[in-house]
Amino acid sequence: MNVDRSQLYPLFCIVAVAFGGCGASNVETTVNTVDQEVSADAGSVTIIIQSERGEKEFERTEIAPGATVESVMRAVDEIPVVIEGSGMTAFVHSIDGIETGSNEGWTFKVNGDFAKQGIGSTMIVPPATLTWTYGSYNETVEADNGEEVAEGETE
Repeated sequence: MNVDRSQLYPLFCIVAVAFGGCGASNVETTVNTVDQEVSADAGSVTIIIQSERGEKEFERTEIAPGATVESVMRAVDEIPVVIEGSGMTAFVHSIDGIETGSNEGWTFKVNGDFAKQGIGSTMIVPPATLTWTYGSYNETVEADNGEEVAEGETE
């Protein structure tokens, strides 16, 4: 029986991603970062939530350098934050009851810069500001650049 190896490649990729994202060791170190002993380098993180409901601001203190955005957001108790997955697969499903949809969702910036990784991989060094904005990609990114987005416009 001859098997075309090119047909097996997509299956291999799916299996590799599935098992690669399930490592329990990632979960333990990521989730516990906020709960670790407070070091002398610990500081505060200001969390700003921007949505059609307005702007809310919270502060988390005693955040250790190297804490992830995921661990900081899991520590928020002023409003509901629903995170699915953990570590590299962590994804914000909703903040304050506003769910990520097919055309809109939550984007975040650390100290004014859009993140280049997910919440389970993006580390924070206090003092820092974590800003969450809800909207379409175009609305959040182009508004950040001072550009106006026409209704229904997409890239």
